[in-house]
Amino acid sequence: MFMSAALSLSSRASLIACALLIALLAPVDVPADAAVQTPDDVPTNAIQAQVEAEKSGRRVEIESERQERATFYANPDGTQTFEIHPDPIRVRKDDEWAAIDTTLRQQADGTLVPEASTMDVELSGGGTGQPLLNLDALDGSFAVKAPMKLPSPTIKGNQATYSDVLPDVDLVMTVENTQVRQVFVVKTADAAHNPALKELTFPVSAPNVSVESSGDGVVVSNADGGVMFESAAPLMWDSSGTGTQVEADDRVLGPQEGDTVAHVDSEVDTSGVTLTPDAGLLTGSKTEYPLYVDPTFGPNETGWAMVFKQNPNTSFWKWTDSNGQGVGYQEYEPTSTKRLFWNFPTSGIKGADIIDAQFKAYEVYAASCTPRAIRLYRSGTVGSNVNWNNQPTGKQYISERNVAYGRDGCSPGGAWVEWDATTAAQTAADHNLNAMGLALQVTNESDSLTWKRFKNNAVFTGRYNYKPYSPSAVATMANGANQGCSPTNAPDRISPGTSGVKARAKFSDRDGQNIRARVELYNYPIGSGEAPFRTITTSYRASGSVFDVDFPSGDVGNGRDIAWRIRAEDNINGSSGAAGAWSGFCRFVVDTTKPLPPIVTATSSTDPWPAGETRTFTVSKPPDSDIASYRMAIDGGGYGTARSLSTPITLTLGGCGPRMLLVQSIDAAGNVSATVVRVPFTITCQDLYIASRFRIREGEAKKTSSVTGSQSDIAWTGSGITWSKVMGDWKLRFDGTAAAKSSAVGLLDTQKSFLMSAWLEVGAVTTDMTAVSVDDPNASDSIAKLQVLRDTDEEGNTAPFYVGRMRYVGAAPGFCAEPTFAVRCDRGYVVLTSNSAASEIGEAPVSLSYSYDSHELILWINGEVAVRAGGFAPGTNDDPAANNGSLRLGGPQSGSNFVGTVDDVITSVGDYSLDDASTAVHTLVDDAGDTNYLGNVD
Repeated sequence: MFMSAALSLSSRASLIACALLIALLAPVDVPADAAVQTPDDVPTNAIQAQVEAEKSGRRVEIESERQERATFYANPDGTQTFEIHPDPIRVRKDDEWAAIDTTLRQQADGTLVPEASTMDVELSGGGTGQPLLNLDALDGSFAVKAPMKLPSPTIKGNQATYSDVLPDVDLVMTVENTQVRQVFVVKTADAAHNPALKELTFPVSAPNVSVESSGDGVVVSNADGGVMFESAAPLMWDSSGTGTQVEADDRVLGPQEGDTVAHVDSEVDTSGVTLTPDAGLLTGSKTEYPLYVDPTFGPNETGWAMVFKQNPNTSFWKWTDSNGQGVGYQEYEPTSTKRLFWNFPTSGIKGADIIDAQFKAYEVYAASCTPRAIRLYRSGTVGSNVNWNNQPTGKQYISERNVAYGRDGCSPGGAWVEWDATTAAQTAADHNLNAMGLALQVTNESDSLTWKRFKNNAVFTGRYNYKPYSPSAVATMANGANQGCSPTNAPDRISPGTSGVKARAKFSDRDGQNIRARVELYNYPIGSGEAPFRTITTSYRASGSVFDVDFPSGDVGNGRDIAWRIRAEDNINGSSGAAGAWSGFCRFVVDTTKPLPPIVTATSSTDPWPAGETRTFTVSKPPDSDIASYRMAIDGGGYGTARSLSTPITLTLGGCGPRMLLVQSIDAAGNVSATVVRVPFTITCQDLYIASRFRIREGEAKKTSSVTGSQSDIAWTGSGITWSKVMGDWKLRFDGTAAAKSSAVGLLDTQKSFLMSAWLEVGAVTTDMTAVSVDDPNASDSIAKLQVLRDTDEEGNTAPFYVGRMRYVGAAPGFCAEPTFAVRCDRGYVVLTSNSAASEIGEAPVSLSYSYDSHELILWINGEVAVRAGGFAPGTNDDPAANNGSLRLGGPQSGSNFVGTVDDVITSVGDYSLDDASTAVHTLVDDAGDTNYLGNVD
């Protein structure tokens, strides 16, 4: 348990010591390169430390990751270094880190405490009122009383000596890093025969904890049954070995090589812990004093141990002899075969990518300067019950060294030996181990030249780098749309469109290093062992970036079935570092085939359709089509977002005049049908006086008067006019050699508000040409015209543009003095020009209107105001010409005829406001007049 009797000798004279050891935590001696830094010297987190390291060119400690037994550094090359010890090298004191200092000082009440220790421990200041040893912990406390009255101690460093507690017997208490040793030093052979040494009972006070036997040792447990501390089986040894040349202060700390060792029986009961030294060794004729009894207490995660073949059931836990501990085989009497074990806390490297790692131990002695191999193994952690017959199983060979140090001719002062421990460190990191054991064992345990001795202050160190985090927000991007990440059993159907296909993911790095993305593309299904057909790596970007990785267009052709995955790789010293975990596979099938057009059906008649009333249209897919949704527009305007086929189109429109519903289908891949379903209808104008509507049918173009109901034919001459029928919709097609003229007059009254509108589709434009016009009987040219003119806009672009032209009488309007491309005057006409080229607009309703109330002339394209001009005041010379004459289709009264198609034409007159004609566009009407079925397509 925490009490052990040990015999100790300051000289070859008879001296017996009984030692009690209580160990709490882990490592003792600190290597020279592991000095403790103060909190003010270091940054508070890994990223700050990394920046400082790169800036300064030296490693910088990561203060936020400090542990009692481990130190972590950021290196200039972007890596990090860990240095782990089996015993604490620092302790938290007053909420700050401090170096371990076990120097004892006396408090006001006489008790002794260490300056800075991982243990909350007090030693007696003498007398009978205070416990010999008191230990406090978060889980509880326990105290040990001496079986005799104690004198005032003599303090020397970390040792307190209570002289002559029995005749010629001293009690020496040594406070170490994680344990307290209690040693009775018997100074004469007569003292060894004192009956009080035959059985030593130490009363124990343990509120809130339990003290129980465990095998040959003792455990202290908290109220929940958790083991706070544990002890090896007590043992005792004499001074028959090499320890005769060791200082007395160190000799009490543990057996030396060649000492005779025996068990000490221990028993736990309500009276406390009773230790019974081995009588044969305690008073034996061959015993060389002093003699030691040495149980050990401490958690399994930390500590070190030696196992001894010739003492197979004895535990040598946390040995502290100043000459180091042996490993291998030595043939001196008594012979020895030993192995060494260390525990290292490894929680600080969980999940790390180990670049390299080393185990370092200081060799103080070798049997010969002829090097012999000594191997490093990864083992399970060891505890205070470890012995030759109870070693960790399943040891893994790591590496070996052929070395010899510590005698004349081969570094007589000893030297650090370093083993490659990379695989051991990676195992601890990969398996998230809180602690790991490392062991030393020679290759030939029958060769006496393998014998070596090592200090217990080993170091486990290495360089590492944390892998980037797993990707987030993983998605396939197709033509700019986020498709998400579809699993392999339910792939997306995508179309690259104009923006192509990309892999998208967001990456972050725990160390804040720059990262790049790596993408692998596979043909699906993926065969066993099949390699990716393409791997793409990006340039490095800042941690936290979203990566869009373009797939080559040749890899995403129609019909390709592809699965892809992505991961992050960080950047170490300008080259590839650790790789993060792969994302799951995302799968897609490429589909670039455009779908069939939809079927659009009105649920009720749209003729007439009074302004403000609602009409509904359903959209469905033809048989065997893959239409998933649709989009719609009104009058050639912009299309809205995709809509479900189950969502009908519901329209409530104001204004008046011809309108057009346009519908395209969209498949699951996002492809849009090449064919547009055009559904024409007319919003009835309440106050609009329709002078004439010309329905275009095969062989005729007849005017239907809204006043008389009579019809007037439009006649034509020459062979330059033909009929064109597209999906049931008739149009007049002009080749520029002829025009059609109506037999009626009075279709426009230019002394009142008027509207002239037609659907136009422009053919080849070689010159300025007129599509629709009104004759002037008193002049050689038309009063009003809808034209297509070749012109050069303000940006220098030459193209055909839609133009509305109206002749004025007398002086030019005031705006003619400051002409622009859109509004100017030319040879007695006000000329309004659209901003967009006719070729860009395509087939569209083009209208020219005049408002007598607002005195404005307006050119309309697709029902929207393209350009306007004001200043036509009635009763002045600026009035429009009062004359009116016949309507012409495909040409002017004088000038070049039209090349293209002209569809239904509307003219209207009357004293109405501009708002009444706000949607002055024309409508397409089929030749049968069946307006319930609106599936005509052009």
